[in-house]
Amino acid sequence: GGLPPSQPLSGPGPFRQDELEVVLESLCDLLADEGFLPAVFASFDCDPGREDLVQPLVQFVCQCARIVLNSASEELGPNRELGVLVVQAYKTLMAGLQHRLLLSDAFPQPGPRLLGLRELMRAARQAKHVFREAARRFHAKPEQGLAYLQGLAVLPTPLTPAAVARFLRQAPDLNKEAVGSYLGELGKDSPRFEADGRLFHQQVLQQYVSSFPLRGQGVLDCMRVFLSAFRLPGEAQQIDRILVAFSEHCHACSLE
Repeated sequence: GGLPPSQPLSGPGPFRQDELEVVLESLCDLLADEGFLPAVFASFDCDPGREDLVQPLVQFVCQCARIVLNSASEELGPNRELGVLVVQAYKTLMAGLQHRLLLSDAFPQPGPRLLGLRELMRAARQAKHVFREAARRFHAKPEQGLAYLQGLAVLPTPLTPAAVARFLRQAPDLNKEAVGSYLGELGKDSPRFEADGRLFHQQVLQQYVSSFPLRGQGVLDCMRVFLSAFRLPGEAQQIDRILVAFSEHCHACSLE
């Protein structure tokens, strides 16, 4: 995979070459700091609510370096200086990763504090993968996403409306349209899956709506907060069910 060796490093875009050189020089300085990648990894790659940064950065630097190293000097043309900086960034990155590997080999038995931090980051990274996969499956079919989390004991068996509502409210990367569609579903009288039942859907909607702390706020503020969490479905009956549940909760909490 990847880009062909002949593809240029830069072309028409929002940045001039001198600006790209400044970015690459700054990146080299950051990569030379042995605390940079671990800090970014902990803050982004291990945070379920944020996009990964370290893995895409490593892949991109390696990909660009391969293009430069597989290209003759005349092929780079005016991008030659950019190519030099790309290779420098690649070498700095590889040196930093090698240094961390040597440290790991030199201290195979870390202290309890470091070991606890390592396990915490590993668990956070794993949780991020789990919830992203659950979100993907839920978007395709809600039953699949919920059953997947049940299989990993993230959601209880049997399912409870409170647990599903909490998942819809808090899980990262959930498609807002899929959430709105599930909330607006009437449910089935004889469901094959417990979360597809009519009463279950009704209770999930009530639990979901009541999870919004609307007490003491005006109606417009309540509506703004509520509708920012998901997207209303397209069917009038589904919209009606959601808004009726919201209006009851809002009436109990709002100042107006």
